[in-house]
Amino acid sequence: MQRRIVPTFTRILHTVIILVVCSGLAACDLRSFIYPEEEINSNELTVPVLASMEVEFSVFVPESTPEDAEIYVDILDEVTGLAFNPKRYGLTKAADRFYTGKIVLSQNSIIRYRYILQSDPPITEATPLGTKIRYRLAYIVPGFQVRDLVSQWENQPVETSTGRVQGVVFNTSTHMAAANILVSIAGISTITSIDGSYTLDGVPVGTHNLVAYSLDGSYKPFQQGAMIAASSTTPATLQLTPSNLVNITFIVTPPSQQSSDVMHPIRLIGDLFQLGNTFADLRGGMSTLAVRAPTLTPRSDGSYILSIQLPAGAYFQYKYSLGDGFWNAEHGIDGDFRLREMIVPQEDTTFYETITSWEASGAKPIHFSITVPENTPKTEHITLQLNPFGWMEPIPMWQVSETLWEYTLYSPMNMVGEVFYRICRNEQCDVTADAKTLGQNASWDSFTPSLIEQTIDYEVENWANLSTINDPTSVVTTTISKQRSGYIAGIELARFNHPSWISSYPSALENITDLGANWVFLSPTWSVINNSPPVITQNAGTDLLQPDISTLIQETHSKNLQIAVFPRLSFPSDYQSWWLNATRDQNWWQTWFDRYSLFILHQASLAEKAGANAFILGGTEVIPALPLGKLFDGSDANVPLDAEQQWLNLISEIRSRYSGTIAWAIPYPFLTDHYPSFIEQFDWIYVLYSAPLASTDLQTQAEMSNELLRLLDQDIKVLKDDLGKPLILGVQFSSADGAATNCILSSDDCFFIDWEINSTYAGTECKIDLAEQVDMYNAFFIAINQLSWLDGVISRGYYSPAIVQDCSPSIHGKPAADVIWYWYPRLLGAK
Repeated sequence: MQRRIVPTFTRILHTVIILVVCSGLAACDLRSFIYPEEEINSNELTVPVLASMEVEFSVFVPESTPEDAEIYVDILDEVTGLAFNPKRYGLTKAADRFYTGKIVLSQNSIIRYRYILQSDPPITEATPLGTKIRYRLAYIVPGFQVRDLVSQWENQPVETSTGRVQGVVFNTSTHMAAANILVSIAGISTITSIDGSYTLDGVPVGTHNLVAYSLDGSYKPFQQGAMIAASSTTPATLQLTPSNLVNITFIVTPPSQQSSDVMHPIRLIGDLFQLGNTFADLRGGMSTLAVRAPTLTPRSDGSYILSIQLPAGAYFQYKYSLGDGFWNAEHGIDGDFRLREMIVPQEDTTFYETITSWEASGAKPIHFSITVPENTPKTEHITLQLNPFGWMEPIPMWQVSETLWEYTLYSPMNMVGEVFYRICRNEQCDVTADAKTLGQNASWDSFTPSLIEQTIDYEVENWANLSTINDPTSVVTTTISKQRSGYIAGIELARFNHPSWISSYPSALENITDLGANWVFLSPTWSVINNSPPVITQNAGTDLLQPDISTLIQETHSKNLQIAVFPRLSFPSDYQSWWLNATRDQNWWQTWFDRYSLFILHQASLAEKAGANAFILGGTEVIPALPLGKLFDGSDANVPLDAEQQWLNLISEIRSRYSGTIAWAIPYPFLTDHYPSFIEQFDWIYVLYSAPLASTDLQTQAEMSNELLRLLDQDIKVLKDDLGKPLILGVQFSSADGAATNCILSSDDCFFIDWEINSTYAGTECKIDLAEQVDMYNAFFIAINQLSWLDGVISRGYYSPAIVQDCSPSIHGKPAADVIWYWYPRLLGAK
């Protein structure tokens, strides 16, 4: 269907109306409403300007607010970064603690906003728990008025009565659950689980606007009022209307300052999940990631094209960028950030757009030419990390040759002074940066924007945590004792996550396949964000969300690998301290079991839907919650008498949702001598081995192998004999001096690193010893080759984002991987 182009007369009339409306407002930004001149072409279809409407904002503020306070509302920009491009509107005091104001906004848009108390610096509103409100949501439709209550200002605690909102979100067409929906009330948000359920704790008493918003726009937004009573639960079942997908094609003309003979990647950055928005607070105030955003394809005429499926009727904000939403993003004629908006048409459509400029006013571009060492992994890309006021998310550079990478930084030079920078691999700057920019003696080069173009030639001499030595690995070979039918030889991925990691998984899975593994163990997490009461929820910045988990499982299967899902909890500090400081009374325990069960059942349902081959329950961090549970200092955890029944109910519910193999993970040496009776309900046993292999650092591989055989025969074979179930052994041997004795050596003393807390060890205290990890794996395989009763082995802690030769147990790119490469195919009978 041919889309109608808005005629010039209509544009002029629209502008006049906006001028009249804005004349009576304290703050009004006309740039959002006037047609950009560069997009007016009668032969091309441009994105229509959205109709606007006036919205009244009213808000009650806390008693602690000064009587003469100035209150503002910030309309936030999640594409550029919540801190960088807000539009601030002043509110008028209408009565004691009551402020109002009117703002012109785009009709049918979704706005992100929060309230500000004017101060130096300005103070942001906070939740009753004292945490800064990221943003509130509102769906701007005719007749809608914003009515809010600020419970407290950040760093100004107030005793506030709270309640809870709990419910399920459904698809109106299928009456099935709607997962991955952001549900928000009073600035408190959560994401629905796969069964559509959600819980919002700590909501201040009063009437608030409850909004349900699809992260990828696949459902139309929904909002309604919700009344919250003190210490009670408000039920709210929400019905969302699904949207059909349409093909939208963007044909984009780059700005004149971009050389026509250099086709650098342009990205479409937006506030939808599929356009690079992580819905998380990332480094430097960012929410979008360049590495997750779609890239446009250059065409022979100098333009760029992108065809993408988007949900019809979805509102989204977006921009074009050579970097992310902040660095190297497009700017308007006036030099300000350009933020576009669209409501997706109901039919397939092609839009023609022109980028005015990559530059902001006030400074000229800076050209980086980076030479990297020859040992730079060919599967990895080089990124530039900038620090104008704190390290921000890294930006992918442009490859010229195997050892030469370039990048031109255009903007926003007008917002920064001296900027430090460092060069990294695969966005993992805390562990993969140029060696001189990490550690206690780190030094960073810098630049200061000026009116003259600058060129920076920089050479990375050595990468941190990447050895320049490439000696052959010594693998102890022996006769394979037997052919093992159905044997499991797997890799368990490190359970920590950052939204940038998803881009590295295809390369990591290729590496795992090359090692000869036949299984991958994945540990998706939910975050424990409060202690008393315990709150367990999805955190978009650290937890794999459903779309990424499904993608990863599909990619794993595409490599002919089987996959086990092993859900784990992610704690704000170490789990041992968290348990020790918890209330752990009867009500606390019931809440814990309810929340933990929700997490596990979400993962079980997702594992079933995505076709995972096994599902694993248990692990170290839940030891105190087992029947007769003990804390890690040996004291009583005060577990309720019905704890065993709670676990049995959970296992039964898992079975009703997941049809594959179910395993129980037992930490060794913690629980193998006293395991819960409900372990009989499981199909496999997965032993997480963490005992030392040696008593001194002088012991040989043969002595370590004998010690391992002794412990396995003494403790773990007994477990196998008692239960009569397949038993898989998971090990994580770190590449640090002293790892064999569990006493990591530093310059002065030795210490123990809990790898269940740290995915990598980026500090300088440990002494990296890649050879000791090789010795431990050699000893390990010599031992298990003699065990006919063992049903599989797993190398744990694999760091997928990059090759890192640090002290961690990851074997990715380390010599120990050669030992696994030798043994895995032979254990499986492939060689």
